Amino acid sequence: MPGTPRIRRRAATTRPLLAFAALGVLFLSPSVRPARAVGSAGSRAAAFLRIPVGPRLMASPAALAGRDVFAPLANPAFATRLPRARIGLTTTEWFDGSRLSALAFATPLGPRGLHAWGGLRLLGSPSLAGFDAALNAVTRASAWDGAISAGLALRRGGLSVGAGVSALRQHLLSADGDGVAVDVGVAWRRGATGVHAAWRDLGGRVAWPDRTVDVDATFVVGVTRRVGLVPGALHTGVELVHDASTGSRLSAGLAWAPARGLRMALSVPDAAGSIDDVGGLSGGLGVSRGAWSLDYAWTPHAVLGTRHTFALTVIPGRWGHPVQGPEATTDLAPSRFASQPVPASAWLVVAGEFGDRPSARAERMRLERAGIPCEIVASGARWRVVVGRFATADEARRLARRCAAFGSFRVVAE
Repeated sequence: MPGTPRIRRRAATTRPLLAFAALGVLFLSPSVRPARAVGSAGSRAAAFLRIPVGPRLMASPAALAGRDVFAPLANPAFATRLPRARIGLTTTEWFDGSRLSALAFATPLGPRGLHAWGGLRLLGSPSLAGFDAALNAVTRASAWDGAISAGLALRRGGLSVGAGVSALRQHLLSADGDGVAVDVGVAWRRGATGVHAAWRDLGGRVAWPDRTVDVDATFVVGVTRRVGLVPGALHTGVELVHDASTGSRLSAGLAWAPARGLRMALSVPDAAGSIDDVGGLSGGLGVSRGAWSLDYAWTPHAVLGTRHTFALTVIPGRWGHPVQGPEATTDLAPSRFASQPVPASAWLVVAGEFGDRPSARAERMRLERAGIPCEIVASGARWRVVVGRFATADEARRLARRCAAFGSFRVVAE
């Protein structure tokens, strides 16, 4: 667009380059290798809660998971990343016949930034069911450990807070124990930088008829930064995880969306659950079409071999139709420019109108590289580049003012 200010100044470009170089050092340094577990076996309950849920959390630090329906299980505040309701199902073969499966959902509750989320995690493991006279195992049965979680998250500007509670069930020998744990989290984003922290499984404990065992509380803090080195949306992230059983682990990763509907990730992972050795890099790939998304991740373990994780996510009510709106532009870290879906009669924030679609596409690409999600909408014989829809003109004008550094934005009635 003529007269549009430059998107990035030289100083703003130098900082991401330095961040990217620092991340490269982390990748090459052996000091970021996950720490070995230091807790004794059986000293803590519900160790399965420390296993990342879903391919995106397996393949990268939680801050890079983007609009992932399983992300609130890592930090409840991440539920505010989802501008539309989503439902997801994931499964992974963990070790020695054990399989971790999960069902999760997240949805906005009206236009005021409140979101609800929930999930069911099940770890199925083979268990001995009987012995003969010589104490040889003669039958096997499946034992299930599980957690049902639910919570709320609230977003105000660039700050999001969330909390949730989990009901726990763990099988031990011939008895089942029940318990409860609490999760709280916070996330903050300003421009291309995001920071988050979470305290998971606070006050958790599982009670059996003859004993009560505490659940390890986990503290997580991470930072992510969007860099403009390549086309598309590229994010880097570093995350520190600490709990009593495994100590402190540092992970670092990259997540890249080179085009709409395609996402890739690569990371040096931290230890998951009670597994004390992780070998090589973890990676993931995701594709989306319309309301459907399919994600895959591989996680190499030096002892257990490579673990494969799959997930299928759907946006209810959009079956078989391409998803329009700001949330369809990029599936990486949440944008402060995204807005809640509103009725057809609304106020639009328009970046420009063009007589041909290629010119509109060029403007959309410019805005997306600046971190502003947008969409192309036909308006008679012309094409509009729209960065947001709002129920009131005041909300639309506030967004137009925030975007002013990237061009001239108009507020029009739809």
